[in-house]
Amino acid sequence: MKRRPVRLPILPPVGPCRLSRWIVDVGAALAADEPYAELESDKAIMELRAPTTCRLVERCAEEGDPVTEGMVVAVLELAASEASPTELTPTLFYRYLGKPRSR
Repeated sequence: MKRRPVRLPILPPVGPCRLSRWIVDVGAALAADEPYAELESDKAIMELRAPTTCRLVERCAEEGDPVTEGMVVAVLELAASEASPTELTPTLFYRYLGKPRSR
């Protein structure tokens, strides 16, 4: 098994972001493109999705923590048969993009 850090890609210009919630627990198996965490700003909600079949082995940020481009937010474990990049970049999926929401 190969452990690889997950760095946040370039984030859209939606203002400061925070890690709003972890969708899965440490140790959870993830299919390719399965969401495992959620980022939130005043203008957007984005899911972090697994780049390949893997397992979440470490959380490097807590819910509510501010997050920035290039920050390591998690460590994923790939099967030995998977290609072996030194770092992984999650897929960002926008669940909400628009005007600031009233809270």
